[in-house]
Amino acid sequence: METDVKAVYVYNFIRFTEWPDETSTPAERKLLVLGNLTLLKTFKHDAFRLTAKNTSLYTHSCPTPACIKESHALFIDRTKSSQLIKILASLKNRPVLTISDIPGFADKGGMIELKRDQEHVIFRINIEAIKQANLYVSAQLLELAEITGKKP
Repeated sequence: METDVKAVYVYNFIRFTEWPDETSTPAERKLLVLGNLTLLKTFKHDAFRLTAKNTSLYTHSCPTPACIKESHALFIDRTKSSQLIKILASLKNRPVLTISDIPGFADKGGMIELKRDQEHVIFRINIEAIKQANLYVSAQLLELAEITGKKP
């Protein structure tokens, strides 16, 4: 899966998600990237500076799992699969949108899993994990996804 394609998907996942503290237009969203410096560099491009409602997107590296709790969204690279259970446990019931390309990510409690299906990139959404984090993913995004977990 090419980095640019991943970046566009992740960007749109953030655009089509609402966090529980949104009573007005949020000023910024913080995306942390755990383990993929190439993806992080891609997000530094101006095309990824604004999300929906003119919200600024700030992207930072997250070298260790300890830094993840202050983010709105977290991309976990497949190179961190050995730490996955610990990372997800540390975010339990926190409003952090978790996204990864780790095979089986959505089945293991992650929220959005990117995966290749022959020539296409598809994504799976764990609706139960989204609900437990008190996040809202737009119906438009849900229509495009494979859904796992209990459906709304």
